[in-house]
Amino acid sequence: MHIHVATYDSSSDLEGLEFALDVASVTGGDLRVVHVLRPPDDADTTGRDAPARDSDPAAPEAGPPDTSRPNQAGATDDSGSGLRMVPARDRDAVAASERILSDASRLATDSGIPVETELLFGDPVEAIVSFATADEASLIVVERPRASRRDDARGIADEVMRRAPMPVVVVPA
Repeated sequence: MHIHVATYDSSSDLEGLEFALDVASVTGGDLRVVHVLRPPDDADTTGRDAPARDSDPAAPEAGPPDTSRPNQAGATDDSGSGLRMVPARDRDAVAASERILSDASRLATDSGIPVETELLFGDPVEAIVSFATADEASLIVVERPRASRRDDARGIADEVMRRAPMPVVVVPA
């Protein structure tokens, strides 16, 4: 069983990951933890990010990233130059997202479950559903905050459940 655990924005309580770890341990499955950052309101929402500038010391080095999936971090520009793209957003949000993915990877690895992580950019519903579909996920696990927390996040979980072509488990967070 290939299980996707979806998180989004700058925080995650990881309850969804804990549930997915339990399912993977029973089924012999593997995990793909996907974290989605949505673009700022004024950003390009096509899934493309701003190219790194040579003067930017924090920008990743140029290289041939995997661009086989939409909205994936590290996409190249259309010129064929192989220029690595970096998000046109606050680097603190990216760093926080990378910490979430690192923590998730560590938890899965400590549990003996095979895990991969992906940082995606764009609309959370679209990114979660399209990435899981392209990766042929068997199941999506997504957290849904309780009523007192972030109504937009509750809507994301509900919309993923409606649009995904595979089963979705919504875990209260």
